[in-house]
Amino acid sequence: MNPISPATSLSKNLIIIIAAEEAKIKAAQTASVGKLKAKSLKKKKVQLTWSKANGVSGYEVYQSNKKNGKFKKTATLKAFVTKWKSKKIKKGKKAFFKVRPFTNIGGKNFFGKFAATSVKLKK
Repeated sequence: MNPISPATSLSKNLIIIIAAEEAKIKAAQTASVGKLKAKSLKKKKVQLTWSKANGVSGYEVYQSNKKNGKFKKTATLKAFVTKWKSKKIKKGKKAFFKVRPFTNIGGKNFFGKFAATSVKLKK
Protein backbone atom coordinates (compact mmCIF):
# COMPACT_ATOMS: atom_id res chain seq x y z
CA MET A 1 0.00 0.00 0.00
CA ASN A 2 1.43 3.37 -1.04
CA PRO A 3 0.79 6.19 1.38
CA ILE A 4 -0.36 9.49 -0.14
CA SER A 5 2.23 12.18 0.38
CA PRO A 6 1.10 15.51 1.87
CA ALA A 7 2.11 17.27 -1.37
CA THR A 8 -0.11 14.96 -3.46
CA SER A 9 -3.05 15.45 -1.10
CA LEU A 10 -2.59 19.23 -1.16
CA SER A 11 -2.38 19.19 -4.96
CA LYS A 12 -5.64 17.22 -5.25
CA ASN A 13 -7.41 19.58 -2.83
CA LEU A 14 -6.17 22.58 -4.80
CA ILE A 15 -7.50 21.10 -8.05
CA ILE A 16 -10.91 20.57 -6.41
CA ILE A 17 -10.97 24.16 -5.12
CA ILE A 18 -10.00 25.57 -8.53
CA ALA A 19 -12.70 23.48 -10.27
CA ALA A 20 -15.30 24.74 -7.78
CA GLU A 21 -14.27 28.38 -8.38
CA GLU A 22 -14.42 27.86 -12.15
CA ALA A 23 -17.93 26.45 -11.80
CA LYS A 24 -19.00 29.50 -9.76
CA ILE A 25 -17.53 31.84 -12.39
CA LYS A 26 -19.29 30.03 -15.23
CA ALA A 27 -22.59 30.16 -13.33
CA ALA A 28 -22.11 33.90 -12.74
CA GLN A 29 -21.39 34.55 -16.41
CA THR A 30 -24.49 32.69 -17.57
CA ALA A 31 -26.84 34.22 -14.96
CA SER A 32 -29.55 36.54 -16.22
CA VAL A 33 -32.48 38.49 -14.84
CA GLY A 34 -35.92 37.26 -15.78
CA LYS A 35 -39.09 39.06 -16.81
CA LEU A 36 -37.62 42.56 -17.09
CA LYS A 37 -40.47 45.07 -17.40
CA ALA A 38 -40.57 48.86 -17.69
CA LYS A 39 -43.51 51.02 -16.66
CA SER A 40 -43.95 54.74 -17.30
CA LEU A 41 -44.82 56.59 -14.09
CA LYS A 42 -45.97 60.12 -13.35
CA LYS A 43 -43.40 62.90 -12.98
CA LYS A 44 -41.25 61.73 -15.91
CA LYS A 45 -40.02 58.55 -14.24
CA VAL A 46 -39.77 54.91 -15.23
CA GLN A 47 -39.97 51.91 -12.94
CA LEU A 48 -38.12 48.72 -13.84
CA THR A 49 -38.99 45.38 -12.26
CA TRP A 50 -37.44 41.96 -12.81
CA SER A 51 -37.35 38.54 -11.23
CA LYS A 52 -34.40 37.66 -9.07
CA ALA A 53 -31.42 35.73 -10.43
CA ASN A 54 -30.13 33.01 -8.09
CA GLY A 55 -26.75 33.29 -6.40
CA VAL A 56 -25.89 36.82 -7.53
CA SER A 57 -24.35 39.67 -5.53
CA GLY A 58 -26.33 42.42 -7.23
CA TYR A 59 -27.46 44.11 -10.43
CA GLU A 60 -26.32 46.92 -12.71
CA VAL A 61 -28.86 49.15 -14.50
CA TYR A 62 -27.93 50.93 -17.75
CA GLN A 63 -29.92 53.58 -19.61
CA SER A 64 -29.85 55.14 -23.09
CA ASN A 65 -31.90 57.48 -25.28
CA LYS A 66 -31.34 55.25 -28.33
CA LYS A 67 -31.76 51.51 -28.81
CA ASN A 68 -28.29 51.09 -30.28
CA GLY A 69 -26.81 54.16 -28.60
CA LYS A 70 -24.30 54.37 -25.81
CA PHE A 71 -25.69 53.02 -22.53
CA LYS A 72 -24.68 54.70 -19.29
CA LYS A 73 -24.61 52.84 -15.98
CA THR A 74 -27.17 54.55 -13.75
CA ALA A 75 -27.36 52.24 -10.74
CA THR A 76 -25.67 49.38 -8.92
CA LEU A 77 -28.11 47.51 -6.69
CA LYS A 78 -27.89 44.79 -4.02
CA ALA A 79 -29.03 41.23 -4.77
CA PHE A 80 -32.35 41.54 -2.88
CA VAL A 81 -33.46 44.57 -4.95
CA THR A 82 -35.66 43.72 -7.96
CA LYS A 83 -37.28 47.13 -8.51
CA TRP A 84 -35.73 50.45 -9.54
CA LYS A 85 -37.04 53.96 -10.42
CA SER A 86 -35.28 56.21 -12.90
CA LYS A 87 -34.42 59.87 -12.52
CA LYS A 88 -36.37 62.38 -14.63
CA ILE A 89 -36.69 61.58 -18.33
CA LYS A 90 -38.18 63.90 -20.96
CA LYS A 91 -41.92 63.43 -21.48
CA GLY A 92 -42.96 61.70 -24.68
CA LYS A 93 -39.48 60.27 -25.27
CA LYS A 94 -38.59 56.61 -25.45
CA ALA A 95 -36.08 55.32 -22.92
CA PHE A 96 -34.05 52.13 -23.25
CA PHE A 97 -32.77 50.07 -20.33
CA LYS A 98 -30.52 47.09 -19.75
CA VAL A 99 -30.07 45.17 -16.51
CA ARG A 100 -27.43 42.55 -15.78
CA PRO A 101 -26.59 40.56 -12.67
CA PHE A 102 -23.11 40.32 -11.21
CA THR A 103 -21.48 37.96 -8.75
CA ASN A 104 -18.49 38.84 -6.63
CA ILE A 105 -16.03 35.94 -6.41
CA GLY A 106 -12.72 36.44 -4.66
CA GLY A 107 -13.05 40.23 -4.75
CA LYS A 108 -13.71 40.36 -8.50
CA ASN A 109 -17.07 40.93 -10.19
CA PHE A 110 -18.23 38.52 -12.88
CA PHE A 111 -21.14 39.71 -15.03
CA GLY A 112 -24.12 37.81 -16.36
CA LYS A 113 -26.18 38.40 -19.48
CA PHE A 114 -28.02 41.63 -20.19
CA ALA A 115 -31.80 41.79 -20.29
CA ALA A 116 -33.18 44.76 -22.24
CA THR A 117 -36.45 46.67 -22.40
CA SER A 118 -37.80 50.06 -23.45
CA VAL A 119 -40.72 52.32 -22.63
CA LYS A 120 -42.21 55.52 -24.02
CA LEU A 121 -42.89 58.06 -21.32
CA LYS A 122 -46.37 59.45 -20.81
CA LYS A 123 -46.99 62.93 -22.15
